[in-house]
Amino acid sequence: MRRGLLALLGIYTGINLFAALTYYAILPPMILARTVRDTLALASVQSALGAGAVAGGVLMGVWGGPQRRIHGVLAGDLLFAIGRTLPVWLVAAFVGAFFVPVIMASDLAIWQSKVPPSLQGRVFSIRSSVRMSTMPLGYLLGGLLADGWFEPAMMAGGSLTTAFGWLVGLGPGAGMGVMFLFTAVAGTAMSLAGYLVRAVRNVESDGVLVSGGR
Repeated sequence: MRRGLLALLGIYTGINLFAALTYYAILPPMILARTVRDTLALASVQSALGAGAVAGGVLMGVWGGPQRRIHGVLAGDLLFAIGRTLPVWLVAAFVGAFFVPVIMASDLAIWQSKVPPSLQGRVFSIRSSVRMSTMPLGYLLGGLLADGWFEPAMMAGGSLTTAFGWLVGLGPGAGMGVMFLFTAVAGTAMSLAGYLVRAVRNVESDGVLVSGGR
């Protein structure tokens, strides 16, 4: 398989780990912890996530995505990390979900254009398996890290309060906010690193994958 596609696969595999670690594993507990178990606030955030995804999908349907799709692939959690009120979380949810269809469609278009139809079944099944392989680990680590380290460390007198208390606050949910901060930085760095890899930047100008690969 070509190096550009392999590197792109590696980037998405890492991003899926970070997404499972925070977005999927601890977003509901964090919202509930910071709102004193306000289920309406959680439902509103989840609705904003859905609305953002629908809006992004409509945009892709009308626009078709960037001409250079790799820019859509390598296009934040930061608002979730520092937000402490429902309006901030609603904006974070909508904006974060809005770009997901753009990124996913751009990535899929690259693979479809580079993999011959006769190989797409095999290649896409391996691609999906590899990309999803890190998500169970993210789910497992999310809860363990939140309960075992980050939440206690962000309570009054905790080991991380001096470093991050000014940014995410203290008390219930603050530790999970720090986790969002870390995954935001790590995920963004991994995405931007793609621009430093020539094979990824030029993946669309590379030839079509053939059965022998190279």
